[in-house]
Amino acid sequence: RTMADQPSGTLPEGVRRSARAVMEALSASFEPLVSIDEEAMAKEIKDNMSVYYKPASVGDSWTKWKYHFSDPKKEDLTCQYVLLLDALNFCFWPLQGYEYEHLAGGLKHVAITSPQKLEAKSLASITSSTLEAWLLHDFPKEMTNRSIPSLHERTRLVREVGHVLIEHFKGKASNLIR
Repeated sequence: RTMADQPSGTLPEGVRRSARAVMEALSASFEPLVSIDEEAMAKEIKDNMSVYYKPASVGDSWTKWKYHFSDPKKEDLTCQYVLLLDALNFCFWPLQGYEYEHLAGGLKHVAITSPQKLEAKSLASITSSTLEAWLLHDFPKEMTNRSIPSLHERTRLVREVGHVLIEHFKGKASNLIR
């Protein structure tokens, strides 16, 4: 069977198996092609710290995109949004036409209309159907006849984000960076 012949929902698993087989074959037959000179890297960073370190701020590169959420008066909510966006931003390609802006825009809609839903206790108990509704919010309705890829894994990750925030960061992603 080819990857295209895989039943719906198994394509990501097939990709993982194929990628694992390729990586195992490569690692068994080749010396590493890249190495990191830790000493040279440390010297480079020390010598050029001003180039690499810039104070954190929400700049034009983030806010110029209409699908990103950002509110300087709601830093905690912005941090929750960014952490959740990062946790969910993987392997959407099996859903034809679904792009990063659909993910970001769907989460932005939640942040604006129901910010309490991004609180850690809500994330810790999210259902797959709720998460799917969030992720499909900005996706054209005529294209939503298929499900979000790896929805159960994404739901598990969102719940884990919620639990970890509650247990270790007083429920707020902003406490990760304070």
